[in-house]
Amino acid sequence: MTRQNLNELFARTSFLHGANSSYIEDLYGKFQDNPGTVSADWRAFFTDLKERKEDVVAEVSGPSWKRTDWPLAADGDLVQALAGDFGQVEREIEKKITAKAQEQGVEITQGQTLQSVRDSMRALILVRAHRVRG
Repeated sequence: MTRQNLNELFARTSFLHGANSSYIEDLYGKFQDNPGTVSADWRAFFTDLKERKEDVVAEVSGPSWKRTDWPLAADGDLVQALAGDFGQVEREIEKKITAKAQEQGVEITQGQTLQSVRDSMRALILVRAHRVRG
């Protein structure tokens, strides 16, 4: 291949780099499902690749050994706990701690209650993290 041919090849494919690989992979998956969902330029590019649809679909769907429970949902309990957004769970624990203290005839300050809630939440995070890794 001559230097000019290599330069032309580079000019035609220079957009294929790691920064946008996920986008192109997703676009290629859409093309495989329905070529009409991508622009004419992308259709021409993907058609020129001449790859078998089955191979492309298998590649886009990921490895056969991938975990079905991963990645964790961004709104899941663990993510909320790690982000410190305990919301309703924190309020429920606070009520239980306050009720238990009153039941025992013990007065605790708001600061002590807050510390107890945080300790309880940290324990729950550790248990949850252990279950996720285990």
